[in-house]
Amino acid sequence: MDAASALISLGHLPSNIEEADIIIVNTCAVTQKTENKIIKRLRQLPPERLIISGCLSIAIPESTEQIPCRKVMGQLNRSSALEIVRSLGGELSGHPASNDPHNGIADKKTVYDVTAPEHLCAIINIAEGCRGRCSYCIVRRARGKLVSRSPNEVMEQAQVYD
Repeated sequence: MDAASALISLGHLPSNIEEADIIIVNTCAVTQKTENKIIKRLRQLPPERLIISGCLSIAIPESTEQIPCRKVMGQLNRSSALEIVRSLGGELSGHPASNDPHNGIADKKTVYDVTAPEHLCAIINIAEGCRGRCSYCIVRRARGKLVSRSPNEVMEQAQVYD
């Protein structure tokens, strides 16, 4: 499950940028041109509502250090949603991960009750990261070493969308 779906399952609703309580920008660090465009856009957004996440904040943290914002975080995923809600002062009582001992980060096995719309197919990540050490590539620095989910975890997630 992605962060957007997890936030929705926690009672938050997507809205346009003018009405949003928070603005989450999932950044990319693939090319210098992309990095420059993202940094320019981040500087245009209201800092009190801005949360910066994604590869740029992980792989090249110095690029986002001088941008005023509410929070800088790593990769967006279901655990990020819980961290975002907590950073906004939200309560998670009664939520499956509310008693999480990992300082606000949900166990990777947590499965939320969200189903994909019938006209869409669901994406289920089976691994994140990279095994390579290519000198020209920033993926390993941004995403970390390759970490795979167990076959059981993948099957459990697939059953959520069944």
